[in-house]
Amino acid sequence: MTFEIDPCKSVFNNIIHDNDNNINTMNNLCYEISNAYGKVYGIDTQKKLEYKCSQMISDRKKQMGKSDCNLRRPPPPPIFNQIPHYFPSLLMQTNNKDIAYKKCLNMAKNSLYPNTTSQYCRLDADAIITKENYKSIQNNEKNNENDNNNFSLSFYIGIIIIFISICYLVEVNSGSLRF
Repeated sequence: MTFEIDPCKSVFNNIIHDNDNNINTMNNLCYEISNAYGKVYGIDTQKKLEYKCSQMISDRKKQMGKSDCNLRRPPPPPIFNQIPHYFPSLLMQTNNKDIAYKKCLNMAKNSLYPNTTSQYCRLDADAIITKENYKSIQNNEKNNENDNNNFSLSFYIGIIIIFISICYLVEVNSGSLRF
């Protein structure tokens, strides 16, 4: 899977989701996401993502009608690693956004802070922009689910037939079966 990392996209999705338009919150989230991916994909990636964050904050400040004179761009925040970001390393291992996200949520359930860790899973996953046709992947998964459903239905019908056959044989051998 080929993809691009864009922490700004994730931050804007979060702003829409939480209705939080605070420039400091945007700054903190963007740099946290950049740091999480930087730990996995290297310092060069982190620096590129941090540059995107600084550009996003500057652009957002201009949209608010502010300049450097009346609103200073927030500096990069200190990053505390108390809450893990599992998604970037899982993405590197699986090379699949959906699988990494599901594994991340499962790992978050067992973490010390499950709600916040799950939120970071969502934020980190939202930062990934896939380059291939995603609909075909989803269609293939639906076809596989249908195949699995057909298999499980056949399996249960087979079990029922075997059970009825065994009951019939027990009745015939015990002599209590009458026609």
